[in-house]
Amino acid sequence: MKKHLFIILFLVLPGSLTADEQSVLRIGGSDLFAESFQDAVERFAQTEELEIQVALRGSYAGRTALDREELDFAILAVPAKLEEHLEGYESFVFAYQSVVFATHPDNPLNELTLSQVAGIFGAEEQTSYRRWEDLGVGGELRPRSIQTFSIAPGQSIAVDLFTHEVLRNPSMRGGISYLDSMEALLEAVRDSSPALALLPRNPPPDSPVRTVSISSEEGDIAFGPSPENIHNGDYPIRLPVYLVFREEVRGQVRDLLVFLTRDEVAETVEESGLYPLPGSARNRLRLDFEQF
Repeated sequence: MKKHLFIILFLVLPGSLTADEQSVLRIGGSDLFAESFQDAVERFAQTEELEIQVALRGSYAGRTALDREELDFAILAVPAKLEEHLEGYESFVFAYQSVVFATHPDNPLNELTLSQVAGIFGAEEQTSYRRWEDLGVGGELRPRSIQTFSIAPGQSIAVDLFTHEVLRNPSMRGGISYLDSMEALLEAVRDSSPALALLPRNPPPDSPVRTVSISSEEGDIAFGPSPENIHNGDYPIRLPVYLVFREEVRGQVRDLLVFLTRDEVAETVEESGLYPLPGSARNRLRLDFEQF
């Protein structure tokens, strides 16, 4: 049975106080978000004259606190297949983690299926792909081995997302070169024509690599990893990040919810290596929150 990811950044309110007595927002969670995200929340609190406390305590503690009603508001990254764990709460998608695949710009490959990327990077999949000819690539690349690169697991949750959501058996193949930064990955792909890299996010527009579109199954339309395609579910690898709270605290967290839909917050989400909602979706969500 597969293991699953729970990555949690939580805003904790003292459970022993009534809503009228609560004056301190205790903020904690995982390191999924960049420091700039926390800075933005702190600036919001200062502007709104809210007292906050920050304590990063980890995913397990955050989820446990939510279930024990020791916190009123949480930002939870939950695999889509486990969305039922949010039943009983109000929940709204806030952002996504995804996985992107990139090749050398001279590689003629345009798209892959989920089973193909699993067979390239996975150790125990039904089909194994080791050479470019296995994927139908001709020319000079045809007899060459696929040179695989990936972001190091300690630098991003992208590898965990890929192994637990795409692979049949969550084990990566041997021989993958793990690098510690996006910059190192992009340089490696740029310098190696038979390279295929697993990235934690889209490369910059001026990057010397080319992203590969992904389809769920053979015969399906393949989509690139744009924020719109990820949000719409057309790009098939994504981990939704939810804003989660109980209905009775709607009024209490309204201003915070509206703030989290702002462009300045979306920028910090991008800096964290995540995909914020597309602007139109954020605007619709803001209108919903303003009605609370």
